Amino acid sequence: MRSILSSMGVIALVFTSACTWKDAYNVAQSVGQPQCIYLADMQERQQCMKSRSMSYDAYEGERQRLRP
Repeated sequence: MRSILSSMGVIALVFTSACTWKDAYNVAQSVGQPQCIYLADMQERQQCMKSRSMSYDAYEGERQRLRP
């Protein structure tokens, strides 16, 4: 619970400061990675880390591709 609250605090700080969406994405990705190591199942842990390792440029490209 404490890590969730601190994560939300960091994300709120990023959104209230003068930053770009890329900065916010990078912070959100880095905040989520440490939580992956606590997953007991190796496959779930690897999937979690993989989902947190996508670069902003790759994310933006995928988002644009899926946009109607």
